[in-house]
Amino acid sequence: MSAGGADTLWVEETLKAAALASAARLLGLFYSKELPALLGLDAPSGGRGVRNRTVLTTVGEVTYTRAYTAASGGGHRFPLDEALGITEGCTPAMASMMSWAGARFDSYDIAGEALGRLAGLEVPGRRVQRMVNTVAEREAAWIAKRATDKAAGGILNLQADMTGIPMRPEELVSVKGHDGGDPKKRQIKAGAVFRQEENADGEIQRIPDSTTRVVTFDDVTSFSQMLMDEAVRRGYNSADKVVFTSDGAEWIWLMVADRFKGAVEIVDFYHAAEHLGALCSLAEPDKRKAADLFKKRRRIMLNWGAESAIRYFMAIPEDHANKKAIEDGLGYFINNRKRMRYREFREKGYFIGSGVIEGTCKCLVNQRTDLGGQRWLRSGSLNVLRIRAAIIDNLHDRYWKTAGKITRSAA
Repeated sequence: MSAGGADTLWVEETLKAAALASAARLLGLFYSKELPALLGLDAPSGGRGVRNRTVLTTVGEVTYTRAYTAASGGGHRFPLDEALGITEGCTPAMASMMSWAGARFDSYDIAGEALGRLAGLEVPGRRVQRMVNTVAEREAAWIAKRATDKAAGGILNLQADMTGIPMRPEELVSVKGHDGGDPKKRQIKAGAVFRQEENADGEIQRIPDSTTRVVTFDDVTSFSQMLMDEAVRRGYNSADKVVFTSDGAEWIWLMVADRFKGAVEIVDFYHAAEHLGALCSLAEPDKRKAADLFKKRRRIMLNWGAESAIRYFMAIPEDHANKKAIEDGLGYFINNRKRMRYREFREKGYFIGSGVIEGTCKCLVNQRTDLGGQRWLRSGSLNVLRIRAAIIDNLHDRYWKTAGKITRSAA
């Protein structure tokens, strides 16, 4: 402070620090006195004495006193620590915040910096990383065992795809690179499940916040089981209709035929349009004419599906310079003709685009794991993506509310 002015930044930071210090003292008293009494742990059977412990909380470092007993295998047990669920020296509330930051920010170092600037907590990036790797598996296990949705009927949508994550060299042994070159990435599989229902106006729409996701480096068999398990939790067995939308990759349709029999199969219209554009460029070397042809044929395909493209391009004269390439390109439409009945699908309210899984690959996976200079181990990348998926799917906070709730009987 000075005559004629004031450092408001200093004032706010000083008051904030004082408030956090007061909160830390109160929390330390609560953990030392009130909580042990509530849980019946203030004088545990076989108690040998008390010791102090300092842990990191959302209001800063907190020191509390707790009783200890002899452990069956030697050493000491601290029943209050166990009841609190102290993880990596942090309370559940802090573990939730730290893992959230590690998953949401571009790097662990930036996550640590953000915790300092926004919450007044000094947390090195390495500590954030350790927390993510410690809690990810147990959080994923809780999510995998949660109760099945009560919703019934409607349309249940499933989508799947793969995307690449840049890996450290030891993770790329035996991995084949693009066109036989040196590999830089390893493919991770992603799946998405969401629901559609009819609204008050009779329109079939995607239910807001109804999407959940799975990610794994496992083989197709394991991935398909993960996706099926998630679909069952989301109402697979009670849905009026199950729809599976994909870009047309063969491995996906083989998986659908094996694991999701009876689902309506749809090739994403926008991927089909890309293939259609390639055919138009082969049929019309002139770029302007090719663009005009594509615009026309795309509109027709939207209404009449793959058959319209097959008939048109099959009728191109045999002496056309690109006839063989056009016939080869038509294989995509011939193999997927039943999955491209776009007018019929739209009339029934089915989505003909796979934007949900495309967004999952880009926003969930690539925006966190495919940034400049990043090189991952499979375990580390999967851990951060598990938490990232839980956050996006509104399951992260639900898990930590469960993990942070303790009762006398549980303790």
